[in-house]
Amino acid sequence: MEIEEKELRLAFYQLEKFYRPLFDFYTEHQEEIPQYKGSVTINSYLCYQPDVLILGYNPGHGKYHDWNKDKAHLVYTGERPLGVFEYGNANKNGKWYELNKSTHNPYPRNIVEFIFQLAKENKWENSEAENRRPTWANSVENRIMQMNLYPIGTKDSAALRKLFSDELKLMEELFSNKFDNEWAFRKFLLTKLHNFIDNKVKPKTILCLGKSTMSDYCWSCFEESQYKEVFVSKMYSNVVGVSRSGTWDGRIKNAAKLISEILSKN
Repeated sequence: MEIEEKELRLAFYQLEKFYRPLFDFYTEHQEEIPQYKGSVTINSYLCYQPDVLILGYNPGHGKYHDWNKDKAHLVYTGERPLGVFEYGNANKNGKWYELNKSTHNPYPRNIVEFIFQLAKENKWENSEAENRRPTWANSVENRIMQMNLYPIGTKDSAALRKLFSDELKLMEELFSNKFDNEWAFRKFLLTKLHNFIDNKVKPKTILCLGKSTMSDYCWSCFEESQYKEVFVSKMYSNVVGVSRSGTWDGRIKNAAKLISEILSKN
């Protein structure tokens, strides 16, 4: 194992240790806090200098978080295979690369479409193969890493912000810090995540899923690209974002084009 990979794994351990007060409080008090839907730190394997780090906002109430989702919610730490590749997740009764099958869940299906477009733009071997497992499938998890800005699961981003706002005084106690408002607390969490990503993961590019994700990660400094509702950061030259409002399968392919342009310059 390369020294950078070892340092990445140890830094990830420290990141999860940092999150532990949140994990413990919300999990132990979930009977009184029904908005809480479990915790997940990473949705993939750890990868040093991935081609793309995909960032979501926070875990939703759904698959890959709890098997029996309506009962006691758990904390899922450590790395795991990319969930979008699980059978039947992106496509109904189909494997992830069988794009001729109808969509089961738009979110993983769009991520798969992004990966295929990225393969096409970067001329990965066999990128044009239709409905067959591509030859680059075995190496894709060394190219793609996926996390969320915040590890606490809720129905949506608004519910997460309300959760933090309602418990702001408690957050000050848990982290021995003063937070003037809920955004100050999120900035506190984001700074820790930025340190982990910038100094240990060192991704070649970053794709932010959702306008809120792009706004938070780039400290509100971003603008629309030549593609409608596809964004570029004013602060970080390797960060691209895509709006998830409505139907966004076309936008995700345009985001792949911008990501590929950045990769070609590296």
